[in-house]
Amino acid sequence: TMSYLPEKASSLEHLGRREAAVKYLARILRDTGIKTPEAKSALRLLIRAMKDVDPWVRKVAVGAMAKVRPHLGMQELHEILKGLEESLTDGEEIVRGAAARTLGAFDSYESLAVLRKVVENPDEQFWVRRYAAEGIRDIFKTMNFDIATDPRSSLEEAVKTLIQHLDSAHEPFIEVRVACAVALGNIPKFGVFRRSVFTAFEAALQDPDASVRERALWGLARVCVFDERFELVDRFIEILTGLLGSREMNLAHLSAEYLKFIHRLLMRPLPRAAKRKMRQNARQKHAMRPIVFIDVSELFVDEATGKVHQLDGIGVQDFVAQMREAGHTVAYSRNFLKDRTE
Repeated sequence: TMSYLPEKASSLEHLGRREAAVKYLARILRDTGIKTPEAKSALRLLIRAMKDVDPWVRKVAVGAMAKVRPHLGMQELHEILKGLEESLTDGEEIVRGAAARTLGAFDSYESLAVLRKVVENPDEQFWVRRYAAEGIRDIFKTMNFDIATDPRSSLEEAVKTLIQHLDSAHEPFIEVRVACAVALGNIPKFGVFRRSVFTAFEAALQDPDASVRERALWGLARVCVFDERFELVDRFIEILTGLLGSREMNLAHLSAEYLKFIHRLLMRPLPRAAKRKMRQNARQKHAMRPIVFIDVSELFVDEATGKVHQLDGIGVQDFVAQMREAGHTVAYSRNFLKDRTE
């Protein structure tokens, strides 16, 4: 238990001790299950920790629920799901982010609907919305969907939201668009969604950011490979053939690999023109530029509101434009470890 630890919020004298206790308690329950009275008592302690006065303890407790998920009974499951939904309205963004990620381990139509609303919330931090999209991806990977028995059409609504937020005209944040692309690429069996998802990925090939364009190409490949009817494969081959001439070497290289794979799958020979273009691309590969990482925790924090904005810093937009024009890929990161120590 945590009875020997200080009840007050973590301080410099006790930095991380209560967080660590919650974390390792969750690991123990993950490995041993929740069958004994002691284990059930420990689970109650974890649930209470979701309301702890220290936001970092709340964050760890919320994240711990993903570890104990396989051992939960229906009563505990309902209670924890309710607690996770409440955590999405927590005043601390680190707790909301943890809740969004953890809900991905609770594969249900209800979790899908809740995460969809987080992705759609324009007032939420972009990285919390990114975690929500990643949670939807996790649900897609593990849940057995049946549209005919889903009275709320949760899957259909989630797909619509992801498609909408893959569009750069609607979604300004790169991280969210990338997460939506990955989630769409993990739709189970695609089925009735294959054409709408394929169209969305094809449009995303025009995204202003290279990381989104590459994920869009990956998504197109996923749709085609898992389409049992191969209805879209000829259009995909047209797209790949056109991208062989791209000035973006990463995109051209990926297109060549996908094109070779698709032709092997269909047992078709590669056209000579495609082979010639691939050889040209191989000779030009040395011209690729390094990736530039921008720390958003340094450049884009609005001190008045505490919100993080991607391209609001003075001169940052010009810098990013110059780097991309020179052929660099610009990526964004945030130093959460620094947040904790401060």
